[in-house]
Amino acid sequence: MNYLNNFSYLDRIRFSHGTNQLRTDFYQIGQRDRQEAVKLINEKRLRFYSLFALLPEIQTLDLYGDLNSRNINALKTCAQILQDKKLESKVTHLHVENKEMTHQALKWMVETGSEDDGYNDDFDGVIDSSVALLTQTYQDKTVLPKAAELIFKRNKRGLLIHDLTWGFFQSKDPVTLTLVAQYLLSPEKKDVKLARNLLNYDRTIGVSKNTSNRKLYASYLSWLNDNYSFLYFTGESFQLTSRPTPYRVDLGSKYLCKSIYPHNKTTIVPLTERESRCLEAFNKLDASEQNLLSQTSLRIYKTNFNMWREWIKQPVRQQIKMAKAGLGGNTR
Repeated sequence: MNYLNNFSYLDRIRFSHGTNQLRTDFYQIGQRDRQEAVKLINEKRLRFYSLFALLPEIQTLDLYGDLNSRNINALKTCAQILQDKKLESKVTHLHVENKEMTHQALKWMVETGSEDDGYNDDFDGVIDSSVALLTQTYQDKTVLPKAAELIFKRNKRGLLIHDLTWGFFQSKDPVTLTLVAQYLLSPEKKDVKLARNLLNYDRTIGVSKNTSNRKLYASYLSWLNDNYSFLYFTGESFQLTSRPTPYRVDLGSKYLCKSIYPHNKTTIVPLTERESRCLEAFNKLDASEQNLLSQTSLRIYKTNFNMWREWIKQPVRQQIKMAKAGLGGNTR
């Protein structure tokens, strides 16, 4: 059990003897030596779940005023998320609000709490909301790999992932697609099925049922590389549909080979007068023609820029004829 030496004293009790024993031991320590209990609960290596599990003992021993800023900010977050008025009344007046301290507390909650995910619904709900706060309020993308890992761990255990997935994609960064795509390589069927669902893979890329995981992954990365600059965030989630598509390709952007809607930005990149005319004509085409032209345009752009500059000047009907005749090669 030497590996336990890397954890806090309270976490070692929990890992070795369970949460009930942790609560009993901590209460006894607090009655015997208050300062020792304060030292243990404020220990740097403490994991968030141990703090969460000891809330009743912290209340009984009235330790709120002795908690460090990390724990105070974590408990303020818990009170808000769980709408726990009693807890809120105990911690809301403690310490001056500091956005960076709250940010760091949230990171600690997710990074250490995700390891203990699944203990109860309230705890999982706090983790889910903390991920959303980090991605939305703090635009913190460092939490995304941990959130992706947690989504797939929960899914394998049959636990709810809707709120966590929503918070994950609220980063509005297509790097989330890359993180999910890695699970296409998993030997676990549940992982691959969920990855394909989150990526809306079957609607994006046509593949046979017997395609290997490695080919699934390679094919998706190829598609993502081609379309990355032209993706826009839809806001779709499991709350709205069983098959959400968080990102779609803006075919007009792809046709112009220009990122009109930069990722995670609210401003639209301005177009030249010529680009505006091209896009206006393009938008009048049906979906199949738009798809054909956008694919052809990007392929020519990548292989022969000078040819593309001449091609994009042609009327769209002429472009369609040229595309159908095979200009630009295979338009995957």
